[in-house]
Amino acid sequence: MEPEQITDRADLVVDPRGARPLAIAALVLAAAALVLIPPITGTLGMVFGTVAHVKGDSLGIKGAVAAGVAMVVGMALQALLFGSGGVAA
Repeated sequence: MEPEQITDRADLVVDPRGARPLAIAALVLAAAALVLIPPITGTLGMVFGTVAHVKGDSLGIKGAVAAGVAMVVGMALQALLFGSGGVAA
């Protein structure tokens, strides 16, 4: 049985398979971005969320936004907790 394909434009056919795992991965990476290398995990979360959204999962955009916000908050937390890294004031 062929999966239903969503067509956004005449020349673009979107395959919805695999969208939900990407959306969930985006949310997991958003949580990780608070404490674990925020620029990398946040960026990956935004990419995964955007791909899931394009594939048709509404949870994808929420994961992408959450990852972006978590990345900014995570970088701010790391700056507050670890300071300037030893640069003389």
